[in-house]
Amino acid sequence: MTQEQLASHLFVDRSLISRWESGKSTPSEEQQKILFEVLSIPAEVTEKTPANNEHYITGSELLCILLSLLGFFLNPLGILFSGAALFLSVRRNMPLYIRAFCLIFVFITIDELLFMYGISLPKLTL
Repeated sequence: MTQEQLASHLFVDRSLISRWESGKSTPSEEQQKILFEVLSIPAEVTEKTPANNEHYITGSELLCILLSLLGFFLNPLGILFSGAALFLSVRRNMPLYIRAFCLIFVFITIDELLFMYGISLPKLTL
């Protein structure tokens, strides 16, 4: 079955099927049900089990992590790397923990920059 044929069954654009295949996006639950019916996938396979929900870090996610770490060590230019990692993680709709990691390193890099130039921020007291 071609992408165009599958897209017509799901009433979506062929480019969306391509994004699913490349892992850039995932089908909604409703689209998944139709996919399983169209592709004749048995119900046992569609059940959610821990093995089916495992997440492996992709190359793009690893790149974001490395850029964030590199940004931390390359002050003052490091903020560019940390910012690029954060932008990439948001733009590619990466999992929340990757975005949070990148955001934390942006803040750490900014804090290190301020410390390098002798600028101190007021401490928060609770």
